Amino acid sequence: LVEEGRIASLDDNIWKYSHRYKNRLPAPFADSSLTIRHLLSHISGIPHNNRQRWKDGKLNLSFRPGDKFLYSTPGYGILGHIIEAVTGLSYSKALQYYIGKPVGATSFRAENIFIAPGARVHSTIQDMARFALGVMNHTYISSDTLYNQVLQTRSSPMGLGWGCKNIDSDQLIAYHAGSN
Repeated sequence: LVEEGRIASLDDNIWKYSHRYKNRLPAPFADSSLTIRHLLSHISGIPHNNRQRWKDGKLNLSFRPGDKFLYSTPGYGILGHIIEAVTGLSYSKALQYYIGKPVGATSFRAENIFIAPGARVHSTIQDMARFALGVMNHTYISSDTLYNQVLQTRSSPMGLGWGCKNIDSDQLIAYHAGSN
C-alpha cells in the first residue's frame, strides 16, 4: 500500500488512516505518535492477548510507543483496520486482492470473525508456496523495500513483521513463528 501511494509513510500516525484511533492514547502518552511502523515492528506498546486492548475508551498501552519491544497480535489487528480503511475492502477481500491475485493464489481468505491479519488466515499449501515465491521474486514489494526496510531490525528485534537474523550476511534468515 505504501508502494501504491495509498499510505504515504510507515511513520504516519495510524489515525491518519483510521479515525477510530484518533485521541485514543492514554493520558501519559497522549502527546506520542503511534505509527504504522510501530505496529509492524511490535514496538507500539499495545499488549498481546494476555491483557485488554482497551481501557476506559483508550488503548491500554504497556509503554510509550517506540520505547520497547512487545509482541502484539492485537497490534496487527489495528493494521487490519487500516488496510480496510485505506482499500475500502474487507480484510479478507484485501488479502485475496493484494496477496492472492498477484501470484494466482485463489484460496487466501481470512475468517469472517476478524481477529488480526496474522490470525486465522487460510490457504492451501500450494497457494502458500505461491505466496513464498511471490515474496522471493519481489512480486509484492521491490527488492529495495524488502531488504532495506522489511528485513531490517533497527529499533526492534523484528523487522517489519518478520524476525530477522544474519542481516548483513549471505545467510539472511527471515521467519515468523506462531500458533495461530
